[in-house]
Amino acid sequence: MRSIGQLLFIAILAFLAGLVLPWWSAVAVSFLALFARPRDPVPGFLVAFLAIFLLWISLAYFRDIQNDHILSVRMSILIFHHRSSLLILVVGALTGALPSGFAAMTACLLRRGNKKKLPSFGQFYSKRS
Repeated sequence: MRSIGQLLFIAILAFLAGLVLPWWSAVAVSFLALFARPRDPVPGFLVAFLAIFLLWISLAYFRDIQNDHILSVRMSILIFHHRSSLLILVVGALTGALPSGFAAMTACLLRRGNKKKLPSFGQFYSKRS
């Protein structure tokens, strides 16, 4: 249940930030959301990745429906040499989802900190013979 709440929180804040800020504001939102409420790195990555992926693919799909898939089909033919509007939507959503997931993972790792103390230089070399 906590994951769904964080997913919705990230998606809503990223949508609102995207109205007035550049595309990379979704990355900053993912970082800040998981820095404020940390969790393990892999679930943090997945929550942010899914939130931004679902947000961006839904926004792109609704824009794509409005113009009857004309632009996405043309771009898909130009880039992938394949007539598929879904393919260009997925690639576009991955463009935002991957950096957001990595930003969230970074926030989780930064918040967790270094729990294991590494040996100092003198301790490391004094044990070797």
